[in-house]
Amino acid sequence: MRSVIRLKHTRGLAARDGVLLLAAAAIVGAGVWLGLRKPDAAGPGGTSGLGSETFRQPAILTGGAESDDGRPRLRGFAKDLLAGGQIDALGENMPFVVGDELELDADGRNVNEYRWSCNGKVVLDGGKEWSSASLRPFPLDAPGTYRFTVEARDSTSGEAAAPLEKSLEVPGLKLVSFAPEFNEDADHVVTGTELGFQADTVTPLRLIEYRYRLLVNGAPILQEGQEWVDSDWFSYTCAKPGRYRFKLQARRAAADQAESELEWPAVLSKELIVADAVVEDFTHSGSEHCAVNSAVALDATVESKNAEDVEVRFGYRGMQQDDPVEWIAGDDGKVWGSAQRRWVPLRAGNFHLRAEVRIKGREAADDFREILILISEGQENF
Repeated sequence: MRSVIRLKHTRGLAARDGVLLLAAAAIVGAGVWLGLRKPDAAGPGGTSGLGSETFRQPAILTGGAESDDGRPRLRGFAKDLLAGGQIDALGENMPFVVGDELELDADGRNVNEYRWSCNGKVVLDGGKEWSSASLRPFPLDAPGTYRFTVEARDSTSGEAAAPLEKSLEVPGLKLVSFAPEFNEDADHVVTGTELGFQADTVTPLRLIEYRYRLLVNGAPILQEGQEWVDSDWFSYTCAKPGRYRFKLQARRAAADQAESELEWPAVLSKELIVADAVVEDFTHSGSEHCAVNSAVALDATVESKNAEDVEVRFGYRGMQQDDPVEWIAGDDGKVWGSAQRRWVPLRAGNFHLRAEVRIKGREAADDFREILILISEGQENF
């Protein structure tokens, strides 16, 4: 529905006509002033303060300033060379890979012919070195460094612009991510857990066949009797307790060795812990700063194939790696018991709190976690 603003007339017709005459006079006066204005009185962003020049913005290019002295000029690269890579859905700039076809283009002024070359070899346009078209398609057929040079000239005067150069590093392929589908942050899992890994790669414009290989603790895992397979999805069952690191390698089918690889866990100091019983999480009820003689509730989240077959114990130790652990007994006086415990610290200091879990009947713990806590002098948590 269109909204109509109605003006309420409080004066007669003559008064209204007088207002119109004054408005017309103001418009004429403004026109006369603008006509007499000196040419060098520039408005914002322009040379005269009038017309499209007022709103012209300088081009964000690499070849030179926004000016026109009548001489041939290359102002900068455009299209793919300006971007320098593929922009994904999240705005990340990924490299061009083998299989992409670039649109080589440049922005020239006072020129009518262009010549492109790559690594010193001319890129022809219809069999010609020089062409009135600034655009050249260029397929990326091999990995390596591509050094592009564009030249431009005014064919009438024979004067040439200063050439521009830009280099691109083009890999055979690019792995973007590689992590378990169930929970990429998980670092302790129960023996027998099946992990599913999905590879994510930069997708080139042309269809390129890839091959993938999964390595566990440095050893290749056979899939249907082969190391290298064309599937980008892998499943792996953690059949034995231990520490695991996973690596995915990828290559083009035409290549004879890995061209990209990623590890999980991504942090080199971390590993996946696999055990018959694991401590998934460990927390305490206080803040990072707890007080002497104030009760602290300890809580461990544990997992095994049978939750009734596990028992937990809690303890604390000093900050040195070889400091002994002092175990905290439960209300029944036993150290091993449920996954919750009440602890009343009797002295101040920095401590490692420790939670261990084991299958009942075993001597050693299957898994543990540690967290830091500061115990300060005082009567209350703060």
